[in-house]
Amino acid sequence: MFRQYEYIAVCAIFIFLTTTCTLIFPFINIYTTEIDDITYTDPVIAILMVIITSVEMLHIPSGHLINMSGEFKISKNIQIIACTVLIIAMAIGGNLWGIYGMFYFTINTIIAIFISWMCYRNLFMAIFRRINVLYKGLIKR
Repeated sequence: MFRQYEYIAVCAIFIFLTTTCTLIFPFINIYTTEIDDITYTDPVIAILMVIITSVEMLHIPSGHLINMSGEFKISKNIQIIACTVLIIAMAIGGNLWGIYGMFYFTINTIIAIFISWMCYRNLFMAIFRRINVLYKGLIKR
């Protein structure tokens, strides 16, 4: 059941981001046609925004799974750490390289958080579930 939900979510994300990639520059051009002070069509910023959005949106199914399993109290600490690291990284990147630094540091932080989240989900949850199942099994006997 979760695989079907995840498949539908990924397909919806793909459709949304494909539409975003296709329409972002025409949308910017509509609203900046008579403004000549600066060039507002910067493909690097658009690509970085789409990458950040895609990585963030791909976390939605696993976040729903954690909330449905009742493990949100355990994942709350990871989210607090992730938020703190992201704010610090964006401040450092913004001071060093401006908006590009903020986007680059955001992508790197999201990837690091994703890797740590996968390690947490695969290692800690497997150990926790095993101990929890074994402990409950010993009590029932």
